Amino acid sequence: MTTATELALRAYLIPLTRTRAFVIGVVLTVLFLGLTALAFALGAMGAITGALPASITQDMIRSQRLFILAPGIAIGAILLGELPLREGIRHRTLLYPLLGPVPRMTLAAVRILATGALLALGASAVTTILFLVGGGGGDSLVRQILAVTLGSFAFMAIFSFIHTLVKRGLMGGLMFLFLLDVPLAMLPFGLRKLSVTFQLRAIAGKQVDMELPVQIAAPEGSLWMGVLVLSVITVVFTYLAARIFKSQRLGELC
Repeated sequence: MTTATELALRAYLIPLTRTRAFVIGVVLTVLFLGLTALAFALGAMGAITGALPASITQDMIRSQRLFILAPGIAIGAILLGELPLREGIRHRTLLYPLLGPVPRMTLAAVRILATGALLALGASAVTTILFLVGGGGGDSLVRQILAVTLGSFAFMAIFSFIHTLVKRGLMGGLMFLFLLDVPLAMLPFGLRKLSVTFQLRAIAGKQVDMELPVQIAAPEGSLWMGVLVLSVITVVFTYLAARIFKSQRLGELC
């Protein structure tokens, strides 16, 4: 017997490849792979001409890995954040799922988590490729994949929640990320531990601190605390988004 979760997942995946957000995700993945190819091309050119540093390929790949970690995952989640609910509301494609036997909260939660899984899968694949072709440089591939996976789910839950609150979720997500979360992550105070970006970097072991004219011992993050915080954020904001989605009137949704 097909469960409500399976029905919700099927209704989400079948039309997925025709959505704008999915196309954006594919374009971003191809772009990163193209930048990797460019890094090797520049490295080969530098070896022949001597006009470029010998380490340019490794430096570019290392920068890509750091960008994917932060703010890349968050930006990806913002761009895909409309996919679970907002795109279906805007284009009036949620009618069929809403009239089915799946409860609204289950429908919303499945779509949010499935989108987070897609983002995590793409980011993990690109990260793994970058490690394989460019070397780890002393970094841990396992920790970085864990970071991008948990970060994908946490950010997707937050931005899906934002999309249920405002129609311009893209703008709301950008404001949350660059005016609140990223600056908070760089503060040398305990308040930084409330930042998703801080916890994501703590899991990967790649923390970035704000440069200040005085020496301040900034609180350090930990792997297991980061895992716990991002897991709790995913559960809480997925629930809140699903709860708001359930309370909206049918006419507003489709």
